[in-house]
Amino acid sequence: MARDLELDLTGLMRALQGFEDEAQRSLHGTMDEIKDDWVQKSRDVAPLDDGNLRRQIDGTVEGNGANSKVIVTGNATNSSRGYGRFNYGYSLHEEAPSSTNLSTQGTTLKFLDEPAQEREAKWMQWLENDLRDAARRRGF
Repeated sequence: MARDLELDLTGLMRALQGFEDEAQRSLHGTMDEIKDDWVQKSRDVAPLDDGNLRRQIDGTVEGNGANSKVIVTGNATNSSRGYGRFNYGYSLHEEAPSSTNLSTQGTTLKFLDEPAQEREAKWMQWLENDLRDAARRRGF
């Protein structure tokens, strides 16, 4: 004996569509918070001379929802005799030998990488919590 089973999934699909939109909004807001946190933590540990590098650390959120990404840069330029302008933020972060002596305690040459490595698990928790909250608001 055969039996057919028909399920109307229209309501579920509609709820999932609404959840996708809400999740994308939630993720974008959280990515913006992550960007702000990363910028602040990077400024806190960037090498300090006249403060220009710390002022120039900035970030953006690109993309949408699950396809979004945070980009933080530390591009600071300075004029040097005979060399024109050069990006000393990049030079410190990417090219300076690890033996470079930094005059301010608590600073690091890897002022973008180290805060990201230290905070990555926390940021992932922020994303998970916000997605969970968005799902609860939709009744899941």
